[in-house]
Amino acid sequence: MAFPSSSKVVVITGASSGIGAGLAKYLSKFDKGKFALVLVARREEELQKVAESCLPNCKSLIVKADITK
Repeated sequence: MAFPSSSKVVVITGASSGIGAGLAKYLSKFDKGKFALVLVARREEELQKVAESCLPNCKSLIVKADITK
């Protein structure tokens, strides 16, 4: 997925729930089109739900990963 060069890219770990999901939703509404989000967590289905909730305000890329390993 290509992000516009004028966008700032924000990587959020633990984005499938809690503070991470809340931050993603907040940033997507903060300034439409200003942020491109990379959402990282272990639960891909939950990540997809968070990414969908950020549309159409910003683009997001989901990455299923366990950063503790």
